[in-house]
Amino acid sequence: MKITGAVIYAWDVESLATFYRELAGARVIETHRRWVILDVEGSRLVIHGSNQDEPDENVGERRESTPLKLTFTVDDLAVAHAAVIALGGGATELSGAWADGDVLFLDAWDREGNVFTLRGPA
Repeated sequence: MKITGAVIYAWDVESLATFYRELAGARVIETHRRWVILDVEGSRLVIHGSNQDEPDENVGERRESTPLKLTFTVDDLAVAHAAVIALGGGATELSGAWADGDVLFLDAWDREGNVFTLRGPA
């Protein structure tokens, strides 16, 4: 079995799709009023409009609990960290990265506070 995609629910579909498109160098496959489908190196990342009427008042702040956490492999953790910040997301300071062998991991979050992990060489 192979995971070929994921769905992220969003308050602002266009803004969040732009964030992930620019961060991951993704290509837009399809745009609809309720979703955008991105191709990220052969996997599909769907940014889908939330079914809730109103966003949480803390939208944009890092969520303490996220039911699903994506991981993006990057060539350079510092470059990816800067890109996340420049695109309107947030990230743990680089000094907070943790190592597992020759790989470093760092938590970051998108414009709506959804946490994901950056994974790069130590």
